[in-house]
Order: sequence, then structure tokens, then C-alpha cells
Amino acid sequence: MEPKLQFPTNAELVELILHLASLPDETEWVERKHNNADPQQIGEYASALANSAALCGQRSGYLLWGVDDVTHALLGTPSARWPRSTGISLYTSG
Repeated sequence: MEPKLQFPTNAELVELILHLASLPDETEWVERKHNNADPQQIGEYASALANSAALCGQRSGYLLWGVDDVTHALLGTPSARWPRSTGISLYTSG
């Protein structure tokens, strides 16, 4: 029998996003972006983060969309699919 996936609650996701956004620097397994819409580059980031997370013994790599890398401000994300979306996106590789 396959193990069931347990998804985090909204509160747990918010806590994780705030924690990752507040890290003083990006790491091998955490990246913050807010101004890149190139699907090829996004895929390369996700792949690199997944590999780096594994090499660093982390369960997941994280690509936080809508977070300024310098100020760590939560900027939100525009979305072509949902034009009024201004939430923070969290992509995990785990």
C-alpha cells in the first residue's frame, strides 16, 4: 500500500512561507523570485533546487514566487490564469 500524502494546512503553509522569506540569504535549496515568467528558466530553477535539496539532505527545495530577494518584501504574484491574484506562490520540489 502506498503511503498517503499529507498536505500542510493553510496555516502551516503561511508559517513556512514567512519563515523562508525571512531567511537572511537564499540557500542551495531556497530561492526567492518575483519578476521571471520564463517557463524554461523556471523549470531549470525547480530542477536545480530539487537536486540541491537532495545533496544538502533537505526534504524539499523551495522556490518562493512573489518575494523580493533583497528586501524580503512579500510582493505577490500576477497571474495570467487568475489576473487578480496577488498571493505568494510556493513551489516545492519534495
